[in-house]
Amino acid sequence: MTSHSSTPKPSSEMTEKELREELDYLRAENAVLKKLEALTQARKKKAKTKR
Repeated sequence: MTSHSSTPKPSSEMTEKELREELDYLRAENAVLKKLEALTQARKKKAKTKR
């Protein structure tokens, strides 16, 4: 997999393979962030019910 720098090249300059890799990376990142958000919400809810 390619490295993901903080300044990616414009999508118009990327090959189809690079675009697909970027899409896969962003989908995985999105899934991780959604899971993290769900865990955070669950902790907040659990902490609220303990009071």
